Amino acid sequence: MVITIFPTTEFIYVQVDPGTPGAWLKQPYYNDLQLWAKNNLPKGIHVIVFVNDIATLIMPDDNVLLGPMKPTDRLVLRTSSRPGMPKYQAMLLPVGATSLPG
Repeated sequence: MVITIFPTTEFIYVQVDPGTPGAWLKQPYYNDLQLWAKNNLPKGIHVIVFVNDIATLIMPDDNVLLGPMKPTDRLVLRTSSRPGMPKYQAMLLPVGATSLPG
C-alpha cells in the first residue's frame, strides 16, 4: 500500500496493490484507516482507498464504495439521521456538474 496526501484537498489516498486488493481490510491496516477517518472527518479530510481507479471512502464506522474516481471528480458527502437510511451517503460529482442528484 502507498499512502499519499492529495495536495488540493488534503484527502488521504491509499493505493492498494491490485495483486492483493483486500490487503487494506486486514489488521492492523483497517483499524488505522478507520482511526484516520474518525480523526480527520471533522476537518473535512477524507480517507479514500483505491484499487486501480475504484475508490472506497472510509468512514469511522462504515465503508462507502464510490466506484471509478478521476482526479477531477469532487466528493460530496451527506449525513442522515433518519431511521432505515444509511448514515452516510457519498457521491462523486464530475467536473463541470453544477447540481447534486436527488
